[in-house]
Amino acid sequence: MADWNQLKHAIIVLIFLSIASCDTVNTSDTDSNLNQKYPKAHTGSFPVQAHLSELCHNSLPVDISFYNLNDNGVTGYYFSENNVIADESSIQWLTTSQWTPNPQTDGDYSINTWIRNVYNKPLSAGQVDIVYDTTPPTITWSSVSNSSLSPQIIFQINDLRPGSISVTTGPYSSISCDPGANIHLSKDNFSSCIPFASDPVVGPTVTGTTEVRIQSNELEQDIEYQLRATTDFSDCAGNSMPTASTSQFRSMNAPPSLNTQITSSNNYTGYAKPGDNITISFVSTDALQGSPNNPKLTLSQLTPLSQSQNFLNPSSDNKTWIVSIKLDNTSFTNNTPQNGTIIHFLIDNYTDLGGLSGPNVTETTDGSYVIYDNQLPGVLSGGKLITDNSNYDNLSKAGDNISMNILTNEPLRSLTGAILGDNATSSNVSDDNWTLKYTTSISNVDNLSASLEFTMEDLAGNTGDNLSANTIAFDNTSPYVVEFQFDNGTIIDNSTNDNISLLLDGFKIKFSETIHQSTVTTNEGSSGDMSVVCSDSVRLGADNNTSDGANKCRELGSATTTDNITFSTNLINIGATDCPTTLDNGSSCPARLNANTDYKLSAMSSITDLAGNKLNHGSDNLTLFSTIDAPTVVASFPDNTSRRSVYTAGVATFSVPMDPSSLVDGTNVNVSCQPAPADPALCGFYSYYDQLTDNLTIYPNGPWPDNTTVTFSVTGGNAAGSQFNLGTGITLPLNYNWSIVTKDSLENGLVAHYTLDNNVLDHSSLDGVSNDGRFSNQTNEQPLYVQGYLNSSQALKFDGVDDFFPVTDVSTLQSSDFTISLWIYSDDLDPGTILSKSNGNNGYRLELDSNSRMVLWGFTSQVVTITGNSCTLQKNYWHHLVWTWSSGTQVFFIDGNPCETDTVNGNITHDPNVPLLFAATLDSGGLPTVNLLDATLDDIKIYNRVLDSASVFDLFFEENRNLEGYYSLKNDALDYSGQSRDGTIAGGSPTVSGGRDNSSNNAYLFDGNDEITVPYSSSFNDNELTFLFWNNPSSGGAYASPVTSRGTTSNNNGWNIYLTSSNNWEFWVADGSSWNTLSMASFTQNRWSYIAGRRNISNRTGLFRNGTLMQVGSVSTPTQNTSDVLRIGFGFQTPSGPKNYYFKGVLDDIRIYSRALQDKEIESLYNVVDTRPPVPGMNGVITVNNPGTLTPTLSWSNAIDDYDSSNALEYLVVRNGTTNKINKSETALRNGVIQSCTPNWTANISSCTLDNQSLNTNYYYTVLARDNQGNVSSYNPVPVFFNLISYYPFNGDINDYSGNGYHLTLVNNTGDSSFDNPTYSNDRLSQTNRAFTLAGPNPDNSGSTSDGVKLNYIFPSTGLGSQYTNVNTGSYTSTCGSGTDYLTQIPNYSIALWVRASSTSQPQYSSYFSTSHNPNIGYQYDVNNSNEFSINNTFQRVNFGPLDLNWHYFVITYAFDSGSNQGVLNVYEDGELNTSLQVANATDADELTRFSVFKIGQNRSCGNYFEGQIDELRVYGQTLSAEDIMILYQSEVAN
Repeated sequence: MADWNQLKHAIIVLIFLSIASCDTVNTSDTDSNLNQKYPKAHTGSFPVQAHLSELCHNSLPVDISFYNLNDNGVTGYYFSENNVIADESSIQWLTTSQWTPNPQTDGDYSINTWIRNVYNKPLSAGQVDIVYDTTPPTITWSSVSNSSLSPQIIFQINDLRPGSISVTTGPYSSISCDPGANIHLSKDNFSSCIPFASDPVVGPTVTGTTEVRIQSNELEQDIEYQLRATTDFSDCAGNSMPTASTSQFRSMNAPPSLNTQITSSNNYTGYAKPGDNITISFVSTDALQGSPNNPKLTLSQLTPLSQSQNFLNPSSDNKTWIVSIKLDNTSFTNNTPQNGTIIHFLIDNYTDLGGLSGPNVTETTDGSYVIYDNQLPGVLSGGKLITDNSNYDNLSKAGDNISMNILTNEPLRSLTGAILGDNATSSNVSDDNWTLKYTTSISNVDNLSASLEFTMEDLAGNTGDNLSANTIAFDNTSPYVVEFQFDNGTIIDNSTNDNISLLLDGFKIKFSETIHQSTVTTNEGSSGDMSVVCSDSVRLGADNNTSDGANKCRELGSATTTDNITFSTNLINIGATDCPTTLDNGSSCPARLNANTDYKLSAMSSITDLAGNKLNHGSDNLTLFSTIDAPTVVASFPDNTSRRSVYTAGVATFSVPMDPSSLVDGTNVNVSCQPAPADPALCGFYSYYDQLTDNLTIYPNGPWPDNTTVTFSVTGGNAAGSQFNLGTGITLPLNYNWSIVTKDSLENGLVAHYTLDNNVLDHSSLDGVSNDGRFSNQTNEQPLYVQGYLNSSQALKFDGVDDFFPVTDVSTLQSSDFTISLWIYSDDLDPGTILSKSNGNNGYRLELDSNSRMVLWGFTSQVVTITGNSCTLQKNYWHHLVWTWSSGTQVFFIDGNPCETDTVNGNITHDPNVPLLFAATLDSGGLPTVNLLDATLDDIKIYNRVLDSASVFDLFFEENRNLEGYYSLKNDALDYSGQSRDGTIAGGSPTVSGGRDNSSNNAYLFDGNDEITVPYSSSFNDNELTFLFWNNPSSGGAYASPVTSRGTTSNNNGWNIYLTSSNNWEFWVADGSSWNTLSMASFTQNRWSYIAGRRNISNRTGLFRNGTLMQVGSVSTPTQNTSDVLRIGFGFQTPSGPKNYYFKGVLDDIRIYSRALQDKEIESLYNVVDTRPPVPGMNGVITVNNPGTLTPTLSWSNAIDDYDSSNALEYLVVRNGTTNKINKSETALRNGVIQSCTPNWTANISSCTLDNQSLNTNYYYTVLARDNQGNVSSYNPVPVFFNLISYYPFNGDINDYSGNGYHLTLVNNTGDSSFDNPTYSNDRLSQTNRAFTLAGPNPDNSGSTSDGVKLNYIFPSTGLGSQYTNVNTGSYTSTCGSGTDYLTQIPNYSIALWVRASSTSQPQYSSYFSTSHNPNIGYQYDVNNSNEFSINNTFQRVNFGPLDLNWHYFVITYAFDSGSNQGVLNVYEDGELNTSLQVANATDADELTRFSVFKIGQNRSCGNYFEGQIDELRVYGQTLSAEDIMILYQSEVAN
């Protein structure tokens, strides 16, 4: 095709040449039309002609060039669009030959062009045509005719650039789509393309719409084809199609065909019965037209389909069609189809969208069909029930089979049947021959005749119901004995097993129903015959029919049989040899049965009722009756399968009520111990018989000895009412015993014991070797002792950085079998070494890994590594860890329970040069720098033997641990836990009652109006909780509560335990919106029981009775009681309402723990009587009088006990010299030296004057208290340090009680004698007049601030002994008044005192103690300008805590080195080091050794006075250690 632009340009040139040959210039023309006024411009021989390189443009401006133009003579250009020419005067000449339409819109433009020469004369340059086009072309597809398999593809494109259509031609084949073509044909969505038969035919156009026709190859039939035009199309301006355009069409069709299916709504789709729907559906190969009756359906024997019954097209493609017809009476034309007829159909008159018709369809393509069945199934013959019972065909017992057979009128699909609602089992020989079978069960109702109801279902689902032709009677109950009637008139029914007389002749047995007579046979022999073989169906014998001789029976006579068997009289006779000879007393026995014997009737395989049910379900040993019973022990507790506590009591349950007066301790109730203790009292006991439970409880007077078999025995005693006898005066004896093994002594094999109470000393001292440790770290920090696992103990905290303590290896630590026990607490559970005795080649190492598990490294002949996968610790929780090792087995324990047991080989190897390390591991260089522990350890014990699991539990179980309250209710409401949370009796007053062990005055009887309240404590409402109490309720009640901790302002906080009117115990825990309740039925009036409730850290709850877990539950988020009292004896009180939920009955021993006790711990508390040691008086504080002498006196307040009176308690005073190894009762008994004032346990004593003390020796004393049960507690150890200069307890005076006589004097600074006398107030223990009151700035209320209570003591050089030096004899002048003071030098000293401020806002320098009258000498305890406690010396102030209103214990120690003239000043607050000063300046160091006076209540400058109290001032002439100070502090503070 020719280039249209070239052709157009040629035409324009010809026009220009024609014009140039005709036009002439007419300079005189005044016409304003430039075309008429100005001639064609010429340059040379040719006219100037405007020219374009392209006709079409899509961008602006358009450059217009000129032929034959010498542009040097052109001064302007002018273009006019579409022959619109402006007046010459308004022309704006352009400086460039670029044209822009105005407005800038797409279109065809004719442009007249003009130029202006150098003479400013306009000249015409001709006309050019321009197409401005920015719009891309678009394509419109025409429909493709499917009347031919070679259709013509037609589409329209606007603005087509000539020659821009490109296609691929060739024969029909699938090839890759040609990227050079921009029209593609495909049948697989352009995965491949099909060539066209010829090139496209394109209609002429430039900017209009162009029609394109392309001839296709012959296509495949009825296939979807796709067309695509790519973005390669462009118009004459170069605009391309932005996106590809696609279309599709289907090639010429074949006639449609159908895939047809017929189905029924019947459960069996190949059948239809009246009321079912049949559905005919098909899928056409082509879309169908779908007009009415197109397609059309006709069913044989059915009425013609109405319009609404035409096929429906459920799919949008017109290919899937469906019709559904319900078969009912209107569905049939003339005759109803015969039963079993196949329903036929015809589908015709269907055409596809192309008008092609498909063939008629009369059969399904998938072989489906529907059979019409309108007949109900019925029975042709049979239907009678038969049974396989061996006796009667109309009776059936459990296990008998009942069956029924039927023949039916048509094949069945199923047959179901039931008798009395129980399903029978069906089976069939053929489709019309069926059998139902039913097995009689024990649940079938006796004496009821029942039919078999059955249902038949044919193949189409038609059902028919029917009944069996007859009935069967059921008898499933085994006959039993209703009554025994003896010849002496005694009658016993089956509801009791009362003892009968021993003197019997004969008896008859009445059964519950008629017995099948043929099953009864009896043994017969001569009267008194004892050798009758037990071979018949009715046989009588004692103790499983063998005690009367091997396989022998009592002789029985013949019997008559109806509903009972009557035996002849005088048949049961025995001779004297059958008597219990041990009780004969030499007399002959009458004919009688054996005493205390169960007699049994054997009828296992013979005696039956009429239906064949065996007597008593065939039991071979049916107990008929028991002869008169002698008292026996039918149960005892505990068993001897495991070790028991040394406090465990023995309990025997009798077979009959006993006469309490016949159970006499030491006569027929006894206890023996093996091995026998040296002191027989250690095996002492007392017993209590409970007539409600028939239980005899034998209690220990004190703890049974360790490792002892304790045997309880009852060797006599009579039943209640009268002695048992056989009618001949022979008393039947009671002879029973049972044993327990007490716990292992935990002192045996103890080679090291680190209590970690202020030291790392070994407290065992049993092996004769000192295994003391030494605390170490790289920064010389003091060890940090914190509260231990017990409230009264301390523990050692390791920082995980450089803290550890080693123990030098000794032979006692190298045992091949050993046990290590310790307590551990961690707030982060970082990995670390718990203990190590290894250098990496020998010994052992116990670690905590990153998963909080115990890990062992052991070195035998090989390396053993064991991880306790079940031995996981919790954060912020005290855990007890035990590790045992022997050649063969190692075991990990956590909290008393084994968690990992492993088989090991060989013994641990030891290197004597490797120490035992706690909290660290040696590195390769032998330094303890590896894997340090960040945790707290307490109470470490090492044994040279393997403890068994019971002993490990004994180590773990400490009943005082987390015991927050213990109310024994021993005639008081005191708290015996040691926590001083005493209760108050309010409302009514409970009556003193006997405790659960029958001890007098050891429990309270609440009458339903009595109550005890205990002040609120958060410890009663912890996240973990266990409460326990003994109770003996006299009645139930609506929510009668023995103990409750719940709020009064809200019904949904706290916890409580209720006794309901329905005889249930209920444990309630609040979650803020409701109560989570556990309930158990265990309430019995007037009977003791032990109830416990528990909630653990995971909010799991448990309820216990008598030591056994009965119920478990959970609470989502417990809501605590945060303010209200603990109530004992009643349950609830609203703020303004009455009290409610009172308990009626006796309560005893209420305990509350702030942890969840284990099951075994609760069981242990249930099994023991009194394990609580006495509670030391005054919280365990011991007072020392004359401590500066060799004969000081100890004084203490008497202890109290939960069982015994204070007068019955005994005391023992023990001493440990140089080191404190008596901080606990067990270590005090182990390491203490008994003092002469108490050579033995002594009652009614509260003071002791000591002797046998040596000079320059520190001593530690404690007092032990013991109750009658042998429970021991210890008072706080008190130190008696040497070089005590003076001691001022301020117990109503200002005297020195050290024994040195350095009494204080009262001095007034100004000589004013009007001030008040000194006053005294309560001390830190709330003891009256036991602390000195400092009145502050106005002691006499005169308004003057210059006087105050000020106690001075001047140190004379002659009074302190030769070790102290008078360093100044008058040259030192006091700043207070006139005169001089002595200066006494004490190079090493300690000053300790208790102080309490009465105001938190006091003047700066207010001092309660100072050492001089001059601010340049000594120092003072005072208050700084920030209201903080401080020490102010001559060179530095030390601040150590905010001023508050609490008692504080302050100690200053000073150690002076005369060689270097340097000193160390340490300040302790409440037992712990606060500040340590290194005094390097010689002058300062020396000044701190000098004393002139003791001043109390005023500073060194005789200025400001302190307002508050001071107590227990001590001055030592030695530097006390940190451990000494902590012990001193603990000895004076309440536990």
